[in-house]
Amino acid sequence: MGDVRWFNFKAADNARVDLEMSMTDYYGDNKAQIDGALVIGRSNNIDPVEDLINSVSPRGVEMPQREFFTVKNVRFYNFNWNSAAALGTCSHCVQPEDLGARTSTISKLWFDPETVTKRIMWNFPGRGILYDLDGTTTGKGERSWATPYFKHNDHDACSIDEPTNSLMCDNTVQVRKLDFKGLSPNSRFKLQPMRILQFDDAKMLTVNREEYIDDNENYTSYPWLKSGWTVPFVTGHKYKISWGNNGLDWDQMQVGLSERWAETDKSVYFVHNFTDVRAAMDVTVNGVTAEKNLNFVNDTIGFPKDYQLGNNVLYEDNEIREFHFIVNGKQPVEG
Repeated sequence: MGDVRWFNFKAADNARVDLEMSMTDYYGDNKAQIDGALVIGRSNNIDPVEDLINSVSPRGVEMPQREFFTVKNVRFYNFNWNSAAALGTCSHCVQPEDLGARTSTISKLWFDPETVTKRIMWNFPGRGILYDLDGTTTGKGERSWATPYFKHNDHDACSIDEPTNSLMCDNTVQVRKLDFKGLSPNSRFKLQPMRILQFDDAKMLTVNREEYIDDNENYTSYPWLKSGWTVPFVTGHKYKISWGNNGLDWDQMQVGLSERWAETDKSVYFVHNFTDVRAAMDVTVNGVTAEKNLNFVNDTIGFPKDYQLGNNVLYEDNEIREFHFIVNGKQPVEG
């Protein structure tokens, strides 16, 4: 779908979705959009006993299965039965074809407080991101975020919205998608969960490190889908990642950033331990092997001062056996 804009639509009484677009990424941001709409989940035209809609859970506006979609100036009424919701995510996403975690932009949405009991339904695969320009959906102010609840993203900048199983995060952070795929050998990782643990330095000072790492309740256990793991992360934080229930070593891994990452976004810091002895970790950026240190300058999170930046710095260090790397939307600068 190209630069298609729906203005001032009215929709009601649909058993699945009132308004939706699916493929919206051909011409970039702020093109495909819904601008101005009145959406009624269940109107007075419905038979309160006999009509099929009473037994289902429709959504008012469903976000696409691609990036770059905008919804603004929409009013919602009468989404107050079963699991009906004003907003849904990932239009026509089916298992196991879609990995999710796309970002849609929303603003100036109004939900009737008396008849809308659920604002968001996170459809399969349950990994959407909503960027709220004015906070009318999240209640967290301008440039805020909504994303499904995952334990690793439950930070101070975010609050839990129980009716929608969401995290609503303010504009001191971002929520961005990362793809982890291409882990080899493939047979070792297929169908294995990715495990994610909050690992900020300040947090680790308040817990017993060994007990904290060993407690499975502290992790997000993130399922494998089709070809890997597509994960929304709250930026500006450090995470410990591993695969399988007991940790698996990989020979190769690819980390992909969504198109929505911006140079002004905060970084995400990862720590991955390994068991096999490694002499080196070769790092490539955009397919080019990093021959020199790469400095991803960021004033919010970074390597400890005594860490050497770049690749091939392990030299068979049998004591630490950790690989640290930082991801953000900045352009790499050799130095």
